[in-house]
Amino acid sequence: MDPYDRLQKIRTVLAAASAAILTALIEPLAGQLGEQISNVGAIPTVQILAAVIGWATISVLILPLVESSKYYRRVVLGRKFIEGVWITVATPIELEHKTEQTVEVLEIDWVDTRLCLTGTVYSKEGAKLARFRSRFSKLEWPILNHQVEDVGAGPLASMEGLAEMHFHKRDGVPLRFSGHFDHVGMKNAHSIEGIKITRHRDRKLLDDKAKRREFIALQIDENIP
Repeated sequence: MDPYDRLQKIRTVLAAASAAILTALIEPLAGQLGEQISNVGAIPTVQILAAVIGWATISVLILPLVESSKYYRRVVLGRKFIEGVWITVATPIELEHKTEQTVEVLEIDWVDTRLCLTGTVYSKEGAKLARFRSRFSKLEWPILNHQVEDVGAGPLASMEGLAEMHFHKRDGVPLRFSGHFDHVGMKNAHSIEGIKITRHRDRKLLDDKAKRREFIALQIDENIP
């Protein structure tokens, strides 16, 4: 089951409850209006109109704004919250007739009612090899499948494929995942290990070109047998 379905369920329940509450609150006003225009039949019409307006306001305007908050989604999803910045270390791949060790800086976010994955592929020296994004994704907890397409020029610009990520369950939000990536045009799948970046200083290291190489080398040493 996709844990993000909870967002839609909560939206439906809150919208329905809000419409019912608004209808109850406006009932006295509807009665007064019906008496003033000498048309008792107008009361149900006003109540229905109020319910529709209330439901539309909550479900279309207010709740989407609430859902755009990452903090709100984290509270709702609890231990199944996977958004954030991850470092993904893969087994070496063949690139231009040589074996290349790569590391991905992956960001997972909730955009337009779906999980979107974007990121950058680096060599072990810290050089950018490609940028990528997910064409589609499907989360069946604790497994996330997504199709990768590359954007931007680079040695891996033609790289596309399918990835499967298995998030490790723990007493809290996941901090690691393992899985594999099936690259179009390559015979063997590549195993991947993901580590969530939780410290702000580590994110700053990735933005610093001079320090990025050292940080990536450390991730390779710690996560590749």
